[in-house]
This record gives sequence, structure tokens and C-alpha cells, in this order.
Amino acid sequence: MEKENKEVIKESTKKKEKQPLIKKIINIVGIVFTSILGVILVFFLIGNFTAKNNYGVKMIFNHSTLVVLTDSMEPTYKVGGAIFIEKTDPSKIKVGDDLTFFYDSWGVVVTHRVLEITPPSETNSLYTFKLHGINTESKQCGSLDTPADCTDQYQLVSSDKVIGKVVGSSYAVGQIYTFMMEPYGLVLLLLVPAGYLIYVSIDVIVKTLKQKEENEEKAINSSTSTSKLDSLSSEQKEKLKKELLNELLNKGKENKDE
Repeated sequence: MEKENKEVIKESTKKKEKQPLIKKIINIVGIVFTSILGVILVFFLIGNFTAKNNYGVKMIFNHSTLVVLTDSMEPTYKVGGAIFIEKTDPSKIKVGDDLTFFYDSWGVVVTHRVLEITPPSETNSLYTFKLHGINTESKQCGSLDTPADCTDQYQLVSSDKVIGKVVGSSYAVGQIYTFMMEPYGLVLLLLVPAGYLIYVSIDVIVKTLKQKEENEEKAINSSTSTSKLDSLSSEQKEKLKKELLNELLNKGKENKDE
């Protein structure tokens, strides 16, 4: 009788089993993808407002990210890589800096290196920058059949057309960004969080049903335990309490020694 009562009490105090490794991995992946999607959506919405007054370039907190489309700045910036741009005061730009600017003659956004700087004057209140590419065998500056030297071609740009200065680059980020902007990349980015939300919903339902069953079982065990304990004499109850207390103390000592 005492042994049965001890087992019932032990069973009611057991800790829940740890989550399986696969569940932890699914949770981590789901949270990461959902967070990434949330950040992208926020940045996309904010960027759309700033792009209207920034030659179509999205800028968030004075920073932009663009993917390199041509080879005029290779090998420094490879085609397909990302460049990170920071809006900079024209007076702080130096010869040798790489600027991203809107070039009226071509009607596109370009990134080239500063060759010369003309400060404001009485006739012109803006800085003027002379820039060029650095690739000496560029298909953009020449043609597919006959590459040309970009350093022989330059652009004159006023500071009001400058979007910002390049402060960093990453080929890997450019590849990831390009992948995410493709239809299959966007589908993947949407499907993973959606799948995670479905998984979480099913998991919650299963846990709720399981918890309900456990509560019912505990109620039955508790009722059985109470009736069994009530049938014990005062001496037997006191003896059972001491045995359980000794077991708990012994377990505590073992854990401490470990």
C-alpha cells in the first residue's frame, strides 16, 4: 500500500519531457524566416516612401543597398554583388571615394570612383564631381566583342545628383538579395513562415488535447491517491512522509555531488 502511494505521488511530480531536437530546429527556422520576412516588409514599405525623392533608390536611415549590374567597377565590385551606400555630406567626399549617383545623360543610377572635385563657387553653389569606372577591360564601357577602358571615360556630376558614398560591399548578400527577389525566392520566403504558422497551430491543438487527457488522468490519480491515503493510519502517513522526504534529500545530495 505504501509503495503504491509513493509511486502515485512521484508520478504527479515528474517534470515534462524536453522538446525533441527536431521540434527545436523547426521552431528556430520558423522564427528566423518569419523575422526576416517581417524586417523585409517593414524596410520595403519605408523604402517605397524614400525612393520617390531619391531617384528610385530605397533609403532607410540614410543607408541603401544596391546590387551591381555592370562590370565598370570590377574587380572591386563584382557583378551580382551588393554595395552598401551611406548618404554623405558633399564636403566630406574625397578623391578616391566611390559614389552612387543618378546620371542624367544615361537616365540610370551609376557607381563610379571620384577623380576630381570642384568645390562651390560664385557661379555654382554645388560641388561638382568628376568620376569614372576602374575596369580597364569593361564590356559596359565598350561592347561584348570589344571591351574598353572605363578610366578613359568620365562623368561630371553635381552634388544634388549624388545618392551616397559606398561604405562596404558583399558578394554573398547580393546573391541572396537577387535570389529573394526572384519569383521562386519570394515563394520560399512566404511558404516557410506560412508552414511554420500551420505547424505551430497544429502543435498547439495537439498539446491542448494532450493536456486535457493528462488533467483528467491526474484528477483520477489524485482521487485514487487521496482515497488510499485516507485509509492509512496516522503512523503510516507519518512514515510515508519521512520516506519521501529522505528520498528528496538524497536526490539533492546526488545532484550536488555531480
